[in-house]
Amino acid sequence: MNGKNIEKKLNINSVCNKMISAESQVLQKMGETFATGFFEDRNAPVAQKHSRAILRYFEAFDVAKISQESKNYFPSGKLNTWRLAAPPLVFFFCHSFLVSFFLKLFKERAWICLKRGKDITNGGAVYNYHSICFLGSANTADSLYALKKLVFEEKKIRPEELLKALRNNFEGAENLRQILLNDAAKYGNDVDAVDDIAVEVNNHFWDLMDKAQSPLDGKYFVHLFSYILNLSFGHGLGATPDGRKSGEPLAYSLSAQQGRDQAGITAMLKSLSKLPHARAAGGSAAIIDIHPDLFSGKNGIQLLTSMLYSAIKLGIGQLQINVVSEERLKLAMADLENYGNIPVRGVGYSQIFKLLSRELQEHVTARMKHKE
Repeated sequence: MNGKNIEKKLNINSVCNKMISAESQVLQKMGETFATGFFEDRNAPVAQKHSRAILRYFEAFDVAKISQESKNYFPSGKLNTWRLAAPPLVFFFCHSFLVSFFLKLFKERAWICLKRGKDITNGGAVYNYHSICFLGSANTADSLYALKKLVFEEKKIRPEELLKALRNNFEGAENLRQILLNDAAKYGNDVDAVDDIAVEVNNHFWDLMDKAQSPLDGKYFVHLFSYILNLSFGHGLGATPDGRKSGEPLAYSLSAQQGRDQAGITAMLKSLSKLPHARAAGGSAAIIDIHPDLFSGKNGIQLLTSMLYSAIKLGIGQLQINVVSEERLKLAMADLENYGNIPVRGVGYSQIFKLLSRELQEHVTARMKHKE
């Protein structure tokens, strides 16, 4: 069946118009009832107004009607199910706009795939871009700087000696490994010599991707985000010149390697800020772990606010924060049943600590918990 026959059979324009019309009617009713609930008693406390408005908001949903409308166009009835679960107050206005916007976008763009007889994975879309992850920034920068300083400049380590140690995963060469760990600066401590290498490596990858074309003749959008792959990629990577052993995790996204950002949270933020986040069309991310003592006392909230404001002004991308102590996590690891019921930011998502894999629990615990 060719594209024109598909388009004619589904009558996509007619379907979209009906969906948008039905959606608009629902949104109008919801908006009217929400406003009625909020302004019903102008002298009522704001919290009471919100509660009343939320109740009215739910009253606006005629679930049976919406479900029937969905089934008229999509037999699975899945359309709008995500919409019914939308948080009622905070996202109401934004969500209403997005639903209408994407339905109109669907009307204008989806029929192109149908006319071409190709889905979005086979070149049917108008914009055929692909996202690609870049991870290991910290480990690459730390390794290259260690080679530069310890092998070529100071000549503390002979090249053949280092190569043998790496091939043997530092077996019998722990002293050499400690030199790599302690005698060369590490990314995440606001040391330009090593941070600049991270910048250069990232820019080099971006430059390569800007010239590359995807199999569908689209562009590659780089995002500096490892998700959980820093663990699995670490499994397959041998020992590295930064002192990391074979099989150990890589650094998460743009964070420092676990435990190496020892100069404080300000230094870590400054290292992050040197990277050209604006080039990462797919976004960038880092996790910073903070000891609860840092935000304790009467100035704690102000300190947290100032830190976040500074990160934004410095142009840092997505910043994920854990506020937890190493002692608390070790207690949880020793007794998950009684102490493991605490939420933590693992690798791009939050989860109850005891529900994480043992490897991920160790990874989270090993990260630096900043106290200053």
